[in-house]
Amino acid sequence: MDKGARRADPLARLLRNHENVSEYVENLEKILTFFYDAGAWENLKPIEAFFKRDVIAHFAFEEQTVFPALRARIATPDVLKLLDELTAEHVPILVMVREFIRIVSDGPSAEDKELRRKLYGIAREIIDRLHDHASKEDERLLPLIRENLAIFTNPADSTQRRLGPRSR
Repeated sequence: MDKGARRADPLARLLRNHENVSEYVENLEKILTFFYDAGAWENLKPIEAFFKRDVIAHFAFEEQTVFPALRARIATPDVLKLLDELTAEHVPILVMVREFIRIVSDGPSAEDKELRRKLYGIAREIIDRLHDHASKEDERLLPLIRENLAIFTNPADSTQRRLGPRSR
């Protein structure tokens, strides 16, 4: 595999992650409709694994790989604003994901109705925020990456469009 193809992997990975998250969020929606059934509690560990594997890892990948590349090469006010918005949206989602994981790791009882309500509320809020966040990324971030693929395929040759200092 050549260097250009390896550097294009962030886009391919981001697209693959978005497809995985979207597909799993649909499954979570179905699980939530049966959340108060005892059988739904068997699905808590897979949900926890999804949050760890896909949501936490996806956000980390964006913040450590994708966003810095865009900030370094396309520092327009609109791009910086978008990246700041997306990063800010990660924070409350991650807080809720970690709370969900903490509760599930404690081994909740299927008979604890208060805990069920709490987990349901957290899961519902995560799903709603993930939908909104993914829509924004699909509509604004992914087209930006596609338009500027040279940043990832050949960073040394792409023209840098920095407009003033980065604001964070």
